[in-house]
Amino acid sequence: APPAAVGKTTVVYATREDKPHLPDERKRVEAAGGYVKIPPPDRLEAGATSRVMYVDGKTGMQYGLAMSRSIGDWEAGKLGVIP
Repeated sequence: APPAAVGKTTVVYATREDKPHLPDERKRVEAAGGYVKIPPPDRLEAGATSRVMYVDGKTGMQYGLAMSRSIGDWEAGKLGVIP
């Protein structure tokens, strides 16, 4: 990430958002059997989010999680989301 200047101090961000469309995150999710839904590039640039899609085994409803790492989300963890 680019550094941000704060007064005379330079701060370098050492973290990133783990979004499903990032190549390494997508590869890991798909290797575990998950499906990553990615909006068209113009929508992604406008703020639309990529999602890890999964079907709830009890209700049959399809859901999309807009992150590839989610603390405590054990159902999505079966599809490559790191719980």
